[in-house]
Amino acid sequence: MLYAIISGAVTALGRVGFGVGQALAPRYTAFSLYLMVSLIYLLVIFCMVASQNNTRKKLIKYNSLLLITIFLVLHINTIINAIDRMSDRRVILLQSKACLLMINVIQKDECLVMKRSPEPLINTANILDKLGFLQPGLVKSKNIEKIAEKPKLELIYDYFDTVNQIDDQTYIANGWAILPERGEVADGVILTYENAKGEAIIFKLINQKTPRPSVREYFNNSTYLYSGWQKSFSAQEIPQEKVKLKAWAFNTENGKAFLLNKTQIIN
Repeated sequence: MLYAIISGAVTALGRVGFGVGQALAPRYTAFSLYLMVSLIYLLVIFCMVASQNNTRKKLIKYNSLLLITIFLVLHINTIINAIDRMSDRRVILLQSKACLLMINVIQKDECLVMKRSPEPLINTANILDKLGFLQPGLVKSKNIEKIAEKPKLELIYDYFDTVNQIDDQTYIANGWAILPERGEVADGVILTYENAKGEAIIFKLINQKTPRPSVREYFNNSTYLYSGWQKSFSAQEIPQEKVKLKAWAFNTENGKAFLLNKTQIIN
């Protein structure tokens, strides 16, 4: 028990300058797990003390039980917060995975935030993909039909709301996207334009989410709060003619994309 308390105190002191967000990071929960293990042995001792009528031992027992109760309450609060943070972390990792899987078909600076050149990462990702370590594998074609999958008719996946022109060269698209089979927001949203052959060509990946309270309320699911998406793009990224735009919800667990309701036309 003393080891757990000292470990927690040293960890807390070493990170006291990083703020509350760092202090509540779920990875630090491991330092307090030793305390829970030690409490098992202490409870056995308390049971032995409880069988005796010595007044002094009873006082020790009640004080110890009070301390254990306080530790348990604090630990449970920490666990609840850690579970919420782990859920947020899962969303971030899935969004990062969407960026990785699209690394060959999206511009290198689209969602990779790196201080160094992305080429080593791209080369490594392709090597791992060839060796079968990436499941699902990297997306290898800009033609969305290679990964498209028909959505189930009884399920609602998402909606492509609008495309608005900001200036002569810039547009902004927005909507919302979920994965009803998983009960989670989409790991990413893919924008495509239709070329002269009628093929839907990938040109944008959106992995940043925005709040959509209306979606959360409609489905009565708090997980869908950050199902909204919004992204600007240049007119140079699409054909210079009347073009049809589509949006797709991307599921990184199976590497499939599901077409959103409604398409947009840009003249």
